[in-house]
Amino acid sequence: MSRPVAIRILSDVVWPWCWIAKRHLEKAAIQSKVPILVRWEPYMLNPSTPPEGIPIRKYIADKYGPQMAAMSKC
Repeated sequence: MSRPVAIRILSDVVWPWCWIAKRHLEKAAIQSKVPILVRWEPYMLNPSTPPEGIPIRKYIADKYGPQMAAMSKC
């Protein structure tokens, strides 16, 4: 058996394209029969977010202004 290919993935779990890419990687690994060793690491768009999170309206108002928060459906 061949040595596993090491893959390091930086992924945002809420971004749909990351989920789609994960499914494609899994399918490719099965089809190729090449063993892979995947190391998942988080990619955070805003790494200064506290662990408890930020209310979405406050986040939008702080980042884009109160008018945008008022228009938001969140």
